[in-house]
Amino acid sequence: MAEALVIRYSASLNPDQAPQAQWMLVDAHHNRMGAVVTGSLHEASALAANRKVLAVVNGSSVLHTEPVLPPLKGNTKLQQVVPFALEDQLATDVEELHFAIGKRGDRPGTPVAVVAHQQIQQWIADLQSAGLYPTALITDTASVPVNNDEIAILIDNGRVIARRADAPPTSLDISPLNEALQLLIPQATESAVSVYLPEAEYDQHQASIESLRERAPNLSVKLLPEGALPLFAVQALQHNNLNLLQGVYEPKRDRSNELKPWRTATIFITILFCLNLVVTGTRWIQLKRQEAKLDQQIAETFTQGMPGVTNAAPAQARRTFESRLLALQSTGTNSQLLQTLSALSDAVSKTPNSEVQDISYQENIVNLRVLTASVDSLDQIRKLVAAHGLSTDIQSANPRDNRIEGRLQIKSAGAK
Repeated sequence: MAEALVIRYSASLNPDQAPQAQWMLVDAHHNRMGAVVTGSLHEASALAANRKVLAVVNGSSVLHTEPVLPPLKGNTKLQQVVPFALEDQLATDVEELHFAIGKRGDRPGTPVAVVAHQQIQQWIADLQSAGLYPTALITDTASVPVNNDEIAILIDNGRVIARRADAPPTSLDISPLNEALQLLIPQATESAVSVYLPEAEYDQHQASIESLRERAPNLSVKLLPEGALPLFAVQALQHNNLNLLQGVYEPKRDRSNELKPWRTATIFITILFCLNLVVTGTRWIQLKRQEAKLDQQIAETFTQGMPGVTNAAPAQARRTFESRLLALQSTGTNSQLLQTLSALSDAVSKTPNSEVQDISYQENIVNLRVLTASVDSLDQIRKLVAAHGLSTDIQSANPRDNRIEGRLQIKSAGAK
Protein backbone atom coordinates (compact mmCIF):
# COMPACT_ATOMS: atom_id res chain seq x y z
CA MET A 1 0.00 0.00 0.00
CA ALA A 2 1.20 3.53 -0.76
CA GLU A 3 1.29 6.44 1.65
CA ALA A 4 -2.16 7.70 2.67
CA LEU A 5 -3.69 11.07 3.47
CA VAL A 6 -6.45 10.58 6.07
CA ILE A 7 -8.89 13.51 6.31
CA ARG A 8 -11.62 14.09 8.87
CA TYR A 9 -14.21 16.30 7.27
CA SER A 10 -17.59 17.73 8.22
CA ALA A 11 -19.73 19.78 5.84
CA SER A 12 -20.12 23.39 6.90
CA LEU A 13 -23.59 24.56 7.95
CA ASN A 14 -22.83 27.94 6.37
CA PRO A 15 -22.64 27.62 2.55
CA ASP A 16 -20.47 30.74 2.39
CA GLN A 17 -17.89 29.25 4.75
CA ALA A 18 -15.20 26.93 3.45
CA PRO A 19 -15.39 23.43 4.99
CA GLN A 20 -12.80 22.86 7.70
CA ALA A 21 -10.90 19.62 8.10
CA GLN A 22 -8.20 17.80 10.00
CA TRP A 23 -5.67 15.57 8.30
CA MET A 24 -2.61 13.47 8.88
CA LEU A 25 -0.23 11.40 6.78
CA VAL A 26 0.33 7.67 7.18
CA ASP A 27 3.12 5.66 5.59
CA ALA A 28 2.84 2.34 3.76
CA HIS A 29 3.18 0.46 7.07
CA HIS A 30 0.35 2.43 8.77
CA ASN A 31 2.77 4.52 10.80
CA ARG A 32 2.10 8.20 11.37
CA MET A 33 4.04 10.79 9.44
CA GLY A 34 3.96 14.08 11.32
CA ALA A 35 1.30 15.77 13.43
CA VAL A 36 -2.42 16.30 12.95
CA VAL A 37 -3.08 19.50 10.99
CA THR A 38 -6.24 21.64 10.95
CA GLY A 39 -7.18 23.83 8.00
CA SER A 40 -9.22 23.99 4.81
CA LEU A 41 -9.71 21.16 2.35
CA HIS A 42 -7.75 23.14 -0.24
CA GLU A 43 -4.76 23.17 2.10
CA ALA A 44 -5.06 19.42 2.60
CA SER A 45 -5.15 18.80 -1.16
CA ALA A 46 -1.53 19.96 -1.44
CA LEU A 47 -0.52 16.67 0.22
CA ALA A 48 -2.72 14.40 -1.89
CA ALA A 49 -0.36 13.95 -4.85
CA ASN A 50 0.78 10.32 -5.25
CA ARG A 51 -1.03 9.34 -2.03
CA LYS A 52 -4.16 7.37 -1.31
CA VAL A 53 -6.87 9.68 0.09
CA LEU A 54 -9.24 8.39 2.81
CA ALA A 55 -12.02 10.65 4.12
CA VAL A 56 -13.69 10.17 7.53
CA VAL A 57 -17.12 11.84 7.55
CA ASN A 58 -19.68 12.62 10.26
CA GLY A 59 -21.73 9.46 10.74
CA SER A 60 -24.66 11.10 12.51
CA SER A 61 -26.49 11.24 9.16
CA VAL A 62 -25.68 7.61 8.31
CA LEU A 63 -27.70 4.64 9.55
CA HIS A 64 -25.59 1.59 10.40
CA THR A 65 -27.55 -1.62 10.59
CA GLU A 66 -27.04 -5.37 10.15
CA PRO A 67 -30.03 -7.04 8.47
CA VAL A 68 -30.01 -10.79 8.01
CA LEU A 69 -29.92 -11.32 4.26
CA PRO A 70 -30.17 -14.44 2.14
CA PRO A 71 -26.82 -15.88 1.04
CA LEU A 72 -25.96 -14.23 -2.26
CA LYS A 73 -22.66 -13.95 -4.10
CA GLY A 74 -21.40 -10.50 -4.96
CA ASN A 75 -22.27 -7.03 -3.67
CA THR A 76 -24.17 -6.24 -6.87
CA LYS A 77 -26.92 -8.75 -6.08
CA LEU A 78 -26.94 -7.73 -2.41
CA GLN A 79 -27.42 -4.08 -3.35
CA GLN A 80 -30.56 -5.10 -5.22
CA VAL A 81 -31.93 -6.97 -2.21
CA VAL A 82 -30.94 -4.64 0.66
CA PRO A 83 -33.33 -1.72 -0.13
CA PHE A 84 -36.33 -4.05 -0.04
CA ALA A 85 -35.09 -5.76 3.14
CA LEU A 86 -34.85 -2.40 4.95
CA GLU A 87 -37.76 -0.58 3.30
CA ASP A 88 -40.11 -1.04 6.28
CA GLN A 89 -37.50 0.35 8.70
CA LEU A 90 -36.84 3.57 6.76
CA ALA A 91 -38.92 6.74 6.77
CA THR A 92 -37.41 7.93 3.48
CA ASP A 93 -38.11 6.58 0.02
CA VAL A 94 -35.42 4.02 -0.83
CA GLU A 95 -34.92 5.74 -4.20
CA GLU A 96 -33.46 8.71 -2.33
CA LEU A 97 -31.04 6.57 -0.32
CA HIS A 98 -27.66 5.01 -1.01
CA PHE A 99 -26.88 1.59 0.48
CA ALA A 100 -23.29 0.52 1.10
CA ILE A 101 -22.59 -3.08 2.08
CA GLY A 102 -19.72 -4.28 4.27
CA LYS A 103 -18.09 -7.66 4.71
CA ARG A 104 -20.09 -10.20 6.66
CA GLY A 105 -18.39 -11.36 9.88
CA ASP A 106 -19.16 -14.04 12.43
CA ARG A 107 -22.60 -12.59 13.17
CA PRO A 108 -25.59 -13.58 11.02
CA GLY A 109 -26.25 -10.00 9.90
CA THR A 110 -24.57 -8.15 7.04
CA PRO A 111 -23.17 -4.66 7.80
CA VAL A 112 -25.07 -2.02 5.81
CA ALA A 113 -24.70 1.78 5.84
CA VAL A 114 -27.64 3.86 4.62
CA VAL A 115 -27.19 7.51 3.67
CA ALA A 116 -29.15 9.99 1.57
CA HIS A 117 -27.88 10.52 -1.96
CA GLN A 118 -27.97 14.27 -1.33
CA GLN A 119 -25.65 13.92 1.68
CA ILE A 120 -23.02 11.69 0.06
CA GLN A 121 -23.10 13.82 -3.09
CA GLN A 122 -22.41 16.90 -0.97
CA TRP A 123 -19.42 15.22 0.69
CA ILE A 124 -17.98 14.15 -2.65
CA ALA A 125 -18.61 17.57 -4.24
CA ASP A 126 -16.88 19.41 -1.37
CA LEU A 127 -13.86 17.13 -1.53
CA GLN A 128 -13.54 17.17 -5.31
CA SER A 129 -13.93 20.95 -5.49
CA ALA A 130 -10.82 21.12 -3.30
CA GLY A 131 -8.94 18.71 -5.60
CA LEU A 132 -9.40 15.66 -3.35
CA TYR A 133 -10.55 12.37 -4.87
CA PRO A 134 -10.88 9.84 -2.04
CA THR A 135 -10.76 6.11 -2.62
CA ALA A 136 -12.77 5.52 0.56
CA LEU A 137 -15.45 7.46 2.45
CA ILE A 138 -15.80 6.10 6.00
CA THR A 139 -18.03 7.25 8.86
CA ASP A 140 -16.52 8.21 12.20
CA THR A 141 -19.18 6.09 13.95
CA ALA A 142 -17.72 2.96 12.31
CA SER A 143 -14.13 4.07 12.91
CA VAL A 144 -14.00 3.72 16.70
CA PRO A 145 -11.89 0.62 17.45
CA VAL A 146 -13.52 -2.11 19.54
CA ASN A 147 -12.35 -5.48 20.82
CA ASN A 148 -14.37 -8.59 21.62
CA ASP A 149 -16.58 -8.31 24.73
CA GLU A 150 -15.77 -4.59 24.97
CA ILE A 151 -17.83 -1.43 24.83
CA ALA A 152 -15.98 1.47 23.21
CA ILE A 153 -17.28 5.02 23.70
CA LEU A 154 -15.96 8.16 22.03
CA ILE A 155 -16.88 11.60 23.38
CA ASP A 156 -15.97 14.20 20.79
CA ASN A 157 -17.24 17.56 19.55
CA GLY A 158 -20.75 17.35 21.01
CA ARG A 159 -21.37 13.69 20.15
CA VAL A 160 -21.14 10.33 21.86
CA ILE A 161 -20.32 7.33 19.67
CA ALA A 162 -20.65 3.83 21.07
CA ARG A 163 -19.53 0.54 19.55
CA ARG A 164 -19.90 -3.06 20.61
CA ALA A 165 -18.32 -6.01 18.89
CA ASP A 166 -21.73 -7.68 18.51
CA ALA A 167 -23.82 -4.72 17.29
CA PRO A 168 -23.80 -1.82 14.82
CA PRO A 169 -22.36 1.50 16.06
CA THR A 170 -24.56 4.14 17.73
CA SER A 171 -24.28 7.94 17.70
CA LEU A 172 -26.04 10.26 20.20
CA ASP A 173 -26.08 13.95 21.03
CA ILE A 174 -23.93 14.67 24.05
CA SER A 175 -26.22 17.08 25.91
CA PRO A 176 -26.56 16.13 28.65
CA LEU A 177 -23.68 13.61 28.78
CA ASN A 178 -25.08 11.77 31.83
CA GLU A 179 -28.28 10.91 29.98
CA ALA A 180 -26.38 9.82 26.87
CA LEU A 181 -24.22 7.47 28.91
CA GLN A 182 -27.32 6.18 30.74
CA LEU A 183 -28.89 5.29 27.40
CA LEU A 184 -25.75 3.55 26.15
CA ILE A 185 -25.07 1.62 29.39
CA PRO A 186 -28.40 1.48 31.25
CA GLN A 187 -27.40 -1.21 33.77
CA ALA A 188 -24.36 -2.72 35.41
CA THR A 189 -22.02 -4.61 33.10
CA GLU A 190 -18.95 -6.73 33.66
CA SER A 191 -17.71 -5.95 30.13
CA ALA A 192 -14.67 -3.75 29.74
CA VAL A 193 -15.62 -0.17 28.86
CA SER A 194 -13.11 2.10 27.11
CA VAL A 195 -13.90 5.80 26.97
CA TYR A 196 -11.98 7.88 24.44
CA LEU A 197 -12.08 11.66 24.46
CA PRO A 198 -9.84 14.57 23.48
CA GLU A 199 -7.52 15.58 26.26
CA ALA A 200 -8.83 19.15 26.08
CA GLU A 201 -12.37 17.97 26.96
CA TYR A 202 -11.52 15.74 29.92
CA ASP A 203 -11.93 18.36 32.65
CA GLN A 204 -15.35 19.30 31.27
CA HIS A 205 -16.65 15.72 31.30
CA GLN A 206 -14.65 14.14 34.12
CA ALA A 207 -17.53 14.00 36.60
CA SER A 208 -19.95 12.36 34.15
CA ILE A 209 -17.32 9.80 33.11
CA GLU A 210 -16.41 8.91 36.70
CA SER A 211 -20.08 8.44 37.58
CA LEU A 212 -20.19 5.74 34.92
CA ARG A 213 -17.94 3.56 37.09
CA GLU A 214 -20.96 2.65 39.21
CA ARG A 215 -22.36 0.63 36.29
CA ALA A 216 -19.04 -0.23 34.60
CA PRO A 217 -16.35 -1.12 37.17
CA ASN A 218 -13.99 -2.20 34.33
CA LEU A 219 -13.86 1.36 33.00
CA SER A 220 -10.72 2.81 31.42
CA VAL A 221 -10.31 6.37 30.15
CA LYS A 222 -8.04 7.02 27.18
CA LEU A 223 -7.18 10.63 26.41
CA LEU A 224 -6.48 11.74 22.86
CA PRO A 225 -3.87 14.56 22.86
CA GLU A 226 -4.45 15.37 19.16
CA GLY A 227 -8.14 14.61 19.00
CA ALA A 228 -9.93 11.62 17.51
CA LEU A 229 -8.38 11.65 14.04
CA PRO A 230 -5.38 9.36 14.88
CA LEU A 231 -7.90 6.90 16.35
CA PHE A 232 -10.05 7.02 13.21
CA ALA A 233 -7.02 6.69 10.91
CA VAL A 234 -6.11 3.29 12.34
CA GLN A 235 -9.57 1.94 11.51
CA ALA A 236 -9.81 3.73 8.17
CA LEU A 237 -6.77 1.81 6.93
CA GLN A 238 -8.34 -1.56 7.72
CA HIS A 239 -9.41 -3.50 4.63
CA ASN A 240 -12.67 -4.69 6.21
CA ASN A 241 -13.96 -1.21 7.03
CA LEU A 242 -17.23 -0.26 5.36
CA ASN A 243 -16.58 2.09 2.45
CA LEU A 244 -19.52 4.30 1.40
CA LEU A 245 -18.08 4.71 -2.10
CA GLN A 246 -19.86 1.81 -3.76
CA GLY A 247 -22.08 1.39 -6.78
CA VAL A 248 -22.53 4.67 -8.65
CA TYR A 249 -20.11 6.35 -6.25
CA GLU A 250 -17.30 3.87 -6.64
CA PRO A 251 -14.20 5.86 -7.70
CA LYS A 252 -12.69 5.15 -11.07
CA ARG A 253 -9.23 3.71 -10.81
CA ASP A 254 -6.44 6.07 -11.84
CA ARG A 255 -4.46 3.88 -14.18
CA SER A 256 -1.85 6.60 -14.69
CA ASN A 257 -0.81 6.42 -11.03
CA GLU A 258 -0.73 2.63 -11.14
CA LEU A 259 1.55 2.73 -14.16
CA LYS A 260 3.95 5.35 -12.81
CA PRO A 261 6.30 2.79 -11.18
CA TRP A 262 6.56 1.05 -14.56
CA ARG A 263 7.16 4.13 -16.68
CA THR A 264 10.95 4.13 -16.26
CA ALA A 265 11.17 0.42 -17.00
CA THR A 266 8.88 0.87 -20.01
CA ILE A 267 11.07 3.70 -21.34
CA PHE A 268 14.22 1.59 -20.99
CA ILE A 269 12.54 -1.40 -22.65
CA THR A 270 11.35 0.83 -25.50
CA ILE A 271 14.86 2.26 -25.96
CA LEU A 272 16.36 -1.24 -25.96
CA PHE A 273 13.74 -2.41 -28.45
CA CYS A 274 14.50 0.53 -30.75
CA LEU A 275 18.24 -0.09 -30.47
CA ASN A 276 17.66 -3.74 -31.27
CA LEU A 277 15.67 -2.74 -34.34
CA VAL A 278 18.49 -0.42 -35.45
CA VAL A 279 21.16 -3.07 -34.89
CA THR A 280 19.06 -5.77 -36.55
CA GLY A 281 18.27 -3.47 -39.48
CA THR A 282 21.92 -2.51 -39.90
CA ARG A 283 22.96 -6.17 -39.74
CA TRP A 284 20.30 -7.08 -42.30
CA ILE A 285 21.56 -4.38 -44.67
CA GLN A 286 25.14 -5.64 -44.24
CA LEU A 287 24.06 -9.21 -44.95
CA LYS A 288 22.16 -8.12 -48.03
CA ARG A 289 25.27 -6.34 -49.29
CA GLN A 290 27.37 -9.44 -48.60
CA GLU A 291 24.79 -11.55 -50.36
CA ALA A 292 24.91 -9.25 -53.40
CA LYS A 293 28.72 -9.41 -53.38
CA LEU A 294 28.66 -13.21 -53.17
CA ASP A 295 26.10 -13.37 -55.97
CA GLN A 296 28.45 -11.28 -58.09
CA GLN A 297 31.40 -13.56 -57.27
CA ILE A 298 29.29 -16.62 -58.10
CA ALA A 299 28.35 -15.06 -61.42
CA GLU A 300 32.00 -14.33 -62.23
CA THR A 301 33.09 -17.82 -61.21
CA PHE A 302 30.26 -19.30 -63.25
CA THR A 303 31.35 -17.31 -66.32
CA GLN A 304 34.97 -18.40 -65.89
CA GLY A 305 34.19 -22.04 -65.14
CA MET A 306 31.44 -22.40 -67.73
CA PRO A 307 32.50 -20.33 -70.73
CA GLY A 308 29.89 -20.01 -73.41
CA VAL A 309 27.04 -20.64 -71.00
CA THR A 310 24.50 -17.85 -70.46
CA ASN A 311 24.72 -16.12 -67.04
CA ALA A 312 22.41 -17.67 -64.50
CA ALA A 313 21.10 -16.68 -61.08
CA PRO A 314 23.16 -17.99 -58.12
CA ALA A 315 20.75 -20.83 -57.37
CA GLN A 316 20.60 -21.75 -61.07
CA ALA A 317 24.40 -21.55 -61.33
CA ARG A 318 24.77 -24.10 -58.55
CA ARG A 319 22.35 -26.49 -60.24
CA THR A 320 24.20 -26.00 -63.57
CA PHE A 321 27.53 -26.80 -61.90
CA GLU A 322 26.06 -29.89 -60.22
CA SER A 323 24.55 -31.00 -63.52
CA ARG A 324 27.88 -30.58 -65.35
CA LEU A 325 29.70 -32.41 -62.53
CA LEU A 326 27.30 -35.33 -62.79
CA ALA A 327 27.85 -35.36 -66.55
CA LEU A 328 31.60 -35.42 -66.04
CA GLN A 329 31.30 -38.22 -63.50
CA SER A 330 29.21 -40.25 -65.88
CA THR A 331 31.81 -39.92 -68.69
CA GLY A 332 34.83 -40.60 -66.48
CA THR A 333 36.31 -37.21 -67.28
CA ASN A 334 36.17 -36.17 -63.67
CA SER A 335 39.20 -38.35 -62.83
CA GLN A 336 41.39 -36.37 -65.23
CA LEU A 337 40.16 -33.03 -63.86
CA LEU A 338 40.63 -34.16 -60.28
CA GLN A 339 44.11 -35.48 -61.14
CA THR A 340 45.02 -32.11 -62.63
CA LEU A 341 43.65 -30.15 -59.69
CA SER A 342 45.40 -32.46 -57.23
CA ALA A 343 48.73 -32.00 -59.02
CA LEU A 344 48.26 -28.24 -59.15
CA SER A 345 47.38 -28.08 -55.43
CA ASP A 346 50.49 -30.09 -54.56
CA ALA A 347 52.71 -27.86 -56.68
CA VAL A 348 51.36 -24.57 -55.30
CA SER A 349 51.54 -25.74 -51.70
CA LYS A 350 55.22 -26.63 -52.16
CA THR A 351 56.09 -23.28 -53.73
CA PRO A 352 56.26 -20.48 -51.14
CA ASN A 353 54.49 -17.17 -51.80
CA SER A 354 52.41 -18.61 -54.61
CA GLU A 355 48.67 -18.28 -55.14
CA VAL A 356 46.26 -19.13 -57.90
CA GLN A 357 44.38 -16.05 -59.19
CA ASP A 358 42.22 -17.55 -61.89
CA ILE A 359 41.46 -21.00 -63.26
CA SER A 360 39.33 -22.38 -66.08
CA TYR A 361 38.77 -25.87 -67.46
CA GLN A 362 37.60 -26.99 -70.89
CA GLU A 363 38.08 -30.25 -72.77
CA ASN A 364 40.83 -31.65 -70.47
CA ILE A 365 42.80 -28.39 -70.58
CA VAL A 366 43.29 -26.25 -67.48
CA ASN A 367 44.34 -22.62 -67.94
CA LEU A 368 45.35 -20.74 -64.85
CA ARG A 369 46.81 -17.44 -63.74
CA VAL A 370 49.15 -17.60 -60.78
CA LEU A 371 51.22 -15.11 -58.74
CA THR A 372 54.68 -16.27 -57.63
CA ALA A 373 57.71 -14.73 -55.98
CA SER A 374 59.90 -15.15 -59.07
CA VAL A 375 60.27 -16.77 -62.48
CA ASP A 376 62.09 -19.64 -60.80
CA SER A 377 59.07 -20.20 -58.54
CA LEU A 378 56.83 -20.22 -61.61
CA ASP A 379 59.08 -22.77 -63.28
CA GLN A 380 59.08 -24.87 -60.10
CA ILE A 381 55.29 -25.07 -60.22
CA ARG A 382 55.50 -26.19 -63.85
CA LYS A 383 57.99 -28.94 -62.99
CA LEU A 384 56.02 -30.18 -59.98
CA VAL A 385 52.86 -30.44 -62.08
CA ALA A 386 54.71 -32.15 -64.92
CA ALA A 387 56.03 -34.66 -62.41
CA HIS A 388 52.50 -35.99 -62.17
CA GLY A 389 52.62 -36.94 -65.87
CA LEU A 390 50.77 -33.86 -67.10
CA SER A 391 51.87 -31.68 -70.02
CA THR A 392 52.56 -28.23 -68.58
CA ASP A 393 53.62 -25.08 -70.42
CA ILE A 394 54.35 -21.53 -69.25
CA GLN A 395 52.33 -19.25 -71.53
CA SER A 396 53.62 -15.95 -70.10
CA ALA A 397 55.51 -14.41 -67.17
CA ASN A 398 55.08 -10.71 -66.41
CA PRO A 399 56.19 -8.57 -63.42
CA ARG A 400 53.35 -7.37 -61.16
CA ASP A 401 53.70 -5.56 -57.82
CA ASN A 402 57.22 -6.93 -57.17
CA ARG A 403 56.00 -10.41 -58.05
CA ILE A 404 55.62 -12.49 -61.22
CA GLU A 405 52.21 -13.11 -62.78
CA GLY A 406 52.41 -16.26 -64.85
CA ARG A 407 49.99 -18.09 -67.07
CA LEU A 408 50.16 -21.86 -67.23
CA GLN A 409 48.39 -24.39 -69.39
CA ILE A 410 48.03 -27.95 -68.16
CA LYS A 411 46.90 -30.71 -70.50
CA SER A 412 45.76 -34.08 -69.36
CA ALA A 413 45.49 -37.20 -71.45
CA GLY A 414 43.03 -36.84 -74.29
CA ALA A 415 43.50 -33.10 -74.65
CA LYS A 416 43.71 -31.77 -78.21
